[in-house]
Amino acid sequence: MSVHSPDRHEDSSATASRTTVRSNPQVAADSAPSLLDEGLIAGSVHLLRRAGVVLVVQVVGAGLAYGLQVLLARLMGASDYGLYTYVYVWVTFVALLAGLGFPAASIRFLPVYRVQEDWPRIRGFMRSTSRFTYATAIAIALCAIASVEALRAFGLLTGSSSVVFGALLVPALAGSMLYTEFARAGHRVGVAFIPPMIARPALIGIGAGLLFVLRGTLSTGGAFGATLISAYAVLAVQYILTRHLFDGPATATERRPTVELREWFGVGITLLAASAFVVTLMQVDIVVVGIFRGARDAGIYAAASKTASLVGFVVIAVNAAVAPQFASLWALGRVDELQRLVTKLAGVIFWPSLAISVGIAALSGPLLDLFGPEFHEARSALIVLLVGQVVSAAAGSVGYLLTLTGHHREATCAIGLSALACILLAVVGVWALGLVGAALGSMVGFAIFNGSLYWLVVRKLGIHASIFTALHLPRHR
Repeated sequence: MSVHSPDRHEDSSATASRTTVRSNPQVAADSAPSLLDEGLIAGSVHLLRRAGVVLVVQVVGAGLAYGLQVLLARLMGASDYGLYTYVYVWVTFVALLAGLGFPAASIRFLPVYRVQEDWPRIRGFMRSTSRFTYATAIAIALCAIASVEALRAFGLLTGSSSVVFGALLVPALAGSMLYTEFARAGHRVGVAFIPPMIARPALIGIGAGLLFVLRGTLSTGGAFGATLISAYAVLAVQYILTRHLFDGPATATERRPTVELREWFGVGITLLAASAFVVTLMQVDIVVVGIFRGARDAGIYAAASKTASLVGFVVIAVNAAVAPQFASLWALGRVDELQRLVTKLAGVIFWPSLAISVGIAALSGPLLDLFGPEFHEARSALIVLLVGQVVSAAAGSVGYLLTLTGHHREATCAIGLSALACILLAVVGVWALGLVGAALGSMVGFAIFNGSLYWLVVRKLGIHASIFTALHLPRHR
């Protein structure tokens, strides 16, 4: 079956990127060997090497992140831990919005510019997006702090220190997201993931532990203080590691940076909407539980959510290692090679995810007991969330395939509708069945999300990315 879709169409940005490469056949031909040497084009040795590095980082990072959640829950108790988690979820979402979609656009544009050796555009992109990200994040933080102080002055808000700490975190997390994607676009997976995934949780855990030892207790404000210091320390390291990541030849630095902010922002804002909807799908159940059932139940449910999310590190690791290849392969018109790549990825993603899900389900009781005795009541919710993780793994790399091949608008619409459905299902589920209902809403939302994206990938790209393709089962358009 041909992998070319008869009705394929692209938006202007995707067409421009592909036309630029194809308009100079010599550039494409000269680029191919270097791409193979650098591991940008599908090759088993390069793929396994980079995916292996990311997998190791993901495993260590997931272990540290999970250990941090257990530590905070133990030191703070369910209510304070729930408040910390609830505020941190909102802070992460706001930091994502502050990036204006530029982190996601980095994976869309920088690999293509690197193929073309377009150093002025690379420098212009990195410089401009950094400035806009920090300006937006700082403005949001200042507005949030001013609003909190105004509400407190009128006696409408008390105990607002957590919100202030959260506002101060926004620039650090927004900048960290941008530098992570810069490093991913440059295929420096260690630089991309070690600082935020290993260094940050380790530093937060050390800081929280020291505060507990010194004070004999750990408040929500103390936990956020440790998080704030750790986040800015990691941000400084990421800046140092990525500032010269895309330096070209010495002669290239003499040319003025090329800035195409309108195009970058146009693509980025669409990708931002998609990213925001994905975060909504992943976190809305915790928010809904917090709104309708309070901080204690939000903390208990968050323990189940964090435990189930351990499955997702396989999907994240594999996609993080190879996602920039999607943009490069599509830009060079190597669609058959792209199909072979995603077929390989389907099995690499699904089978480890299934094995981890089964293992977590078997050990669900002891794992939740690590957080404390009261967290055991989230066991049923955890089992439901694990089913949702398996469904996501079965679909393959559908999200990245759409957003990095010029079909980000269609993907955004599908993800937005799925997020809306997830919100409604979570609200109804929490109202009717409590924590299990929230998990059921999340699971069904993820099924709708992955099913709609898979249908779009087949229709727009003619590519089949699910585990069923790797198993050579019959496929239907």
